[in-house]
Amino acid sequence: MEGFAARLRKVMRDRGVSVTELAARSGISRQAVYKMLRTDFDPLSRGVRSVARGLGIDPIDLLPREGVAAARASHDARPAGGGGHRVAELRSIELHRAVARRLRSDPGLVARARMRIETWAREGKLSPHYSGRWLEVLALPVDALCAFLVEDSEAARDLRQVTPFAGVVPPRERWSIWRRIRAANEARP
Repeated sequence: MEGFAARLRKVMRDRGVSVTELAARSGISRQAVYKMLRTDFDPLSRGVRSVARGLGIDPIDLLPREGVAAARASHDARPAGGGGHRVAELRSIELHRAVARRLRSDPGLVARARMRIETWAREGKLSPHYSGRWLEVLALPVDALCAFLVEDSEAARDLRQVTPFAGVVPPRERWSIWRRIRAANEARP
């Protein structure tokens, strides 16, 4: 059976689209595209719609017909806690909650984040979609910016994956957040 990664590679090859170009067209990172090209990638994960849109195809076209039902069954059989993706999202929200607390007391963090985004964009390390969106968010009043950072929405999740606030939360606090989220997830039925 031809899997998701093989179908994605084939469509990219047929259309002459590189990983870098697909990332830019899709508004996702190159790392996310590389992850999708791995054979163990779950095609029901976020980002597939963006990639399909970047290729100009329907997302279902990336799924092997005989594999759609199996993929759904695998996805539905995950633990109630949401598995690794949900834990990572909760961890990211909590880390950004800590960032938000610091932003209120040190507004200079916003200027440093803006400079980091501008540098990444200038050096081609961040797609124009993400750099543009981050610059819009960083221009918000501090309260609105802080609210966005901890929002449980697709837009906020996407931007948190390429955060300019990396390193703002000290290691001890970061480890404490990781342990707390992991313990809470393990305690779920």
